[in-house]
Amino acid sequence: MRGLNTISYITSSITDGVQAIFFLLFHTKKTIYLFGSPAHPNLGDQAQTYCIQKWCNEHIPEHEIFIFRNTFSKIIILKLLRKVIRKDDIIFFHSGYHMTDSSGEKEVYYKVIKLFPDFPITIFPQTINFFSKQEEEKAIAIFEKHPDLTLLCRDSVSYEVAKKLFKRTKLLLYPDIVTMLIGCYSYCNEREGVLICKRNDSERLYTTEEIHKLQDRLNNITKTELADTTILPLRYYRKIIKNRQKVLEKVFEKYSRFKVIITDRYHGTIFSIISGTPVIVLNTNNHKLSSGINWFPKDIFGDYTAI
Repeated sequence: MRGLNTISYITSSITDGVQAIFFLLFHTKKTIYLFGSPAHPNLGDQAQTYCIQKWCNEHIPEHEIFIFRNTFSKIIILKLLRKVIRKDDIIFFHSGYHMTDSSGEKEVYYKVIKLFPDFPITIFPQTINFFSKQEEEKAIAIFEKHPDLTLLCRDSVSYEVAKKLFKRTKLLLYPDIVTMLIGCYSYCNEREGVLICKRNDSERLYTTEEIHKLQDRLNNITKTELADTTILPLRYYRKIIKNRQKVLEKVFEKYSRFKVIITDRYHGTIFSIISGTPVIVLNTNNHKLSSGINWFPKDIFGDYTAI
């Protein structure tokens, strides 16, 4: 990838807040303002930021990119942005699983939507899965008041949900942004064993004990390894941000050394396909994977994916 345009960040720290104010007051170039970049070491989410940057660099190269990281977009910064934003600037929202009850990021999106009714806003691919009627109604009330809001839905179930909720919002069915890397890498590594890329959060369907039992059974047949797309310690995300491409390519290369990958991670699935490794997809407790896997039909991807 050729060099990215100037990129800035804002987090909750005073130093980054000062940096943001300085940028907003003195920047001179056309700017893309991207809200919602992750402040954690989940490589799937970090890969989304990397791919959004890459997409912007390829399709809107005349713009700089200013990144508001995760939920730390303070209202004082947003009000300053409201004063200095130019008509040729662009507002994007990060992709992910933000359109659900427990997501704090959607609250930032709501603030921005309210503050910028006169700017087109595009939300990169989202999984949509509200549990309460109250949260649905809140989203409807805010989204439908904006005259030029585009929501990209990253699976067919989310798209059908969005069609029922939002009548004025422009809706598009679009795959996860990280799929743009499929076909960009080729590996000739010797392959051995099975990698189990498991999640360990509220979305998992299978317990740690069940995953370990699976690993024990596989160990009777071949070498296995456990991994996750979230890298510990949590503070490691700052190192990832400094060199996302290098970190991600190291992971793709690692995946290319296994004969098979078993995962309940959406981006574990996408990383496997990027590395050219057959993947068995385990379900989660929502539709993110069971619907998202439909982007990889058998007639195109052959035996590379199974659920």
